[in-house]
Amino acid sequence: MTNDDSDKLIHPMTAVPDAIRIVLTECARVLLQKSDFAPPVLSIDAHVDGGSLLGQVLAEPVGMSEPGYPPYRASIMDGFAIRTTDRFPSTIPNGSSPPTTKQWTHTIAGKVFAGNTSQTKDDTGTSQTVDACQLPTAYYLTTGAVVPIDFDCVVPVEKCTVNNKTNPTFVNIQAVPADIQSGKWIRDVGCDIPAGMEMLPRGHVLDAVSLGLIRQSGCERVSIRRRPVVGVLSTGNEILGDNVRGEQSRHGMIPDVNRPVVLATLKSMANCTTVDLGLARDDSVDDMASHLQSALERCDVVITTGGISMGETDIIEEVLVERLQSKVHFGRLLMKPGKPTTFATVVTAPSSGTKLIFAMPGNPVSAVVCTHLLVQPCLDLLHHGPDSTADTYGESVEEQIHRVVLNAAVHPEVQAILSQDIRLDHERPEYHRVQLREQMPGGSVFAFSTGVQQSSRLMSMLGADALLVLPQGTTSKSTAKKGETYTALLLRHRSRYPQKLVTEAQHLNPISSTGNNIRIGVVFAAPSVQLLLTPTLEEITESVQAAMAGSKKSHSIEISSTQLYTGSATKIEDFLNSIPLDVDILIITYSKRQFRYQLALANSLRHALIKRADWIALQARQGCAAYDPTTAASEVVVGFWERTKETSLSDAIVVCLPAEGVGGLSHVRGVLRHALRVARGAGHSDEGYPRKES
Repeated sequence: MTNDDSDKLIHPMTAVPDAIRIVLTECARVLLQKSDFAPPVLSIDAHVDGGSLLGQVLAEPVGMSEPGYPPYRASIMDGFAIRTTDRFPSTIPNGSSPPTTKQWTHTIAGKVFAGNTSQTKDDTGTSQTVDACQLPTAYYLTTGAVVPIDFDCVVPVEKCTVNNKTNPTFVNIQAVPADIQSGKWIRDVGCDIPAGMEMLPRGHVLDAVSLGLIRQSGCERVSIRRRPVVGVLSTGNEILGDNVRGEQSRHGMIPDVNRPVVLATLKSMANCTTVDLGLARDDSVDDMASHLQSALERCDVVITTGGISMGETDIIEEVLVERLQSKVHFGRLLMKPGKPTTFATVVTAPSSGTKLIFAMPGNPVSAVVCTHLLVQPCLDLLHHGPDSTADTYGESVEEQIHRVVLNAAVHPEVQAILSQDIRLDHERPEYHRVQLREQMPGGSVFAFSTGVQQSSRLMSMLGADALLVLPQGTTSKSTAKKGETYTALLLRHRSRYPQKLVTEAQHLNPISSTGNNIRIGVVFAAPSVQLLLTPTLEEITESVQAAMAGSKKSHSIEISSTQLYTGSATKIEDFLNSIPLDVDILIITYSKRQFRYQLALANSLRHALIKRADWIALQARQGCAAYDPTTAASEVVVGFWERTKETSLSDAIVVCLPAEGVGGLSHVRGVLRHALRVARGAGHSDEGYPRKES
């Protein structure tokens, strides 16, 4: 590659949802090749200042040590410990009663306060004799004090009367029989947290409560995931250095805005450690290569701004490819702003592993928007690691990578109503900066544009709450109208809108290219009518609607057909081809009790499908088991079903699973939508599954 514009490689434009998946895929590859991200785990003193642990991610679970919590039998109340097996005296022999009108029931043997370090021992095990009057003994306890051995009940002080004028002293237990029960007002050993219990799972993000639980666990050290190290480098001869003062008015020079803004944005995400890589000139390939090589030695992820477009001095990609031997995964994005953004990976050395590079445009808005869209989910995955499931189900590395990506967290999102008309860009979809206003908690959310959206105008980011995902304009649709609803990706954390998984995100799994509802057909199959008992077809349909829509308020799912099939499992394909079932996704269910029938049904469908999606089937099976554990052994089949050429009806995605587990479809609704879009790629082109030959 040279600096001649004609020799620059022009990359195809990559849609942002696809770019996010590509980034997550390479992050997952780094994580699963453990030597590439060493050391991924740090061992930290559990008793260090809490501020250094807040927000950290556990690499290993924290369990409760022996004997559990509390570690001793503790009094819940201020009161008197007694034995329920002792008999309360009904009378006291004449001449032996202390001088009082009260009926004394116990002799106070001692006092135990919270914090006593010595184990309080029982008395002789028999009642003490005082003035020839035999009374059982009691101990006064404060809240949290150790209950003496063999004493099994605490009576609150307000139900007791004490005589302090004699030695020894006496107490009158005025409790009703319901208060004198073994275990009353006592916290047993391990009653809060049993010994061996996993308190905090792997992958848990430590918060204030977590710090307290770690102290209670008795754990001395905790294993946390190391935060990825991210460096930010500004490039360009027109950028003023940090040490230059009073020269902003100098003709042709501008302050370095990108680096401090991107560094601050990264710090606000709390998922990485940042490194300021300074400023590099763009008039020397050698100097730029030296800068980047040094950065890759220090960082796991490097972000550059500027020097990535098509001009003579845009040398970043040349350095990445020719000098650093990087692999470029995409070089242009189908979006506004941020079109020239480039993502690459490079193996610096076997000991250092694979590093990730985001080369972003020089305009500040482009840099900030792309940091939110691409870098944030990348760092979240690197910091949190793969999902906490240790079992890989015998998967290949690529299957494991795919599973990690599907379970990765991406941006929180909300459906927002436009408060004004916005003209659509006819070349690219736009990520429009907006402020959000909610009518009331749980009410409609309205989006207000932050004004002129030029990528150089940093003011468009001021006060922005979200990126409103606007489609590319067309001749028939040139304006996003006031009152229309669009997906908004949140830039600021809001507790009511948690992060989405890849499979759940509307942004990554658009319903269809036309925006129409997904049509779903439901078939309940059984060998005979008598076996179509429970659940009912109506109950199954409601569960499918809820699981596939993700919300009762969502209208993205349309149940367009429901059918009962009673007959041979081997004839199911003939039945499906014989009915006018024009659907996008076909859900075929059976009762989990029909073991042989489900095997035959699954086998027939596997042979009928043009393309099987075994990975999605595995995800769906796990979802069924999570929804109803009794379906764990049931058969699940997923694949692409081709209608016969004699019909004009559309082909569809088929999912066969137990009726009792259809709620588990929520685990795969996003990926099913994505699979449908891919499978139906324009006329079954290179993106889609090819038709079988007749």
